[in-house]
Amino acid sequence: MGIKEIRDFQSKLQDLPQIHYAIFVTNARFSSESEAYSAHHKIVLWDGEKLSRIHYLMNIGRFKQASEDIIISTTLPVDMSFDEFELV
Repeated sequence: MGIKEIRDFQSKLQDLPQIHYAIFVTNARFSSESEAYSAHHKIVLWDGEKLSRIHYLMNIGRFKQASEDIIISTTLPVDMSFDEFELV
């Protein structure tokens, strides 16, 4: 994903002063230029790999959102945060 889309997104965010947290989601990969720009403007990036990991973790019942763990009752709870988990 190129920087143009991130810049356009940032431009729209400037028109919405009530927004304090932004996530830009794509199923592609972000360029290093896009990552640097978004880090400077405090925009969180979710690429295809992250979406895949989130989907996988939600399916097995381990997804940490903010400070709460979501445990699906039909799975075994695992004491591991989302950031600690790696797909093999």
